[in-house]
Amino acid sequence: GYEYPHDFEGHHVEQQYRPERFDDAGYYEPSGQGEQVEVERGTGAPMEDPIED
Repeated sequence: GYEYPHDFEGHHVEQQYRPERFDDAGYYEPSGQGEQVEVERGTGAPMEDPIED
């Protein structure tokens, strides 16, 4: 079963969260349309830092 990390020292627990049947599943693949082209290339404009120095 699930082990809540905050109940353990260091707040870390070795456990597998995803079912094994999803080990080879992808998460996101850009479609090559619109702004997703920049996502695919990794050339999108960097986001502004919300924290000002």
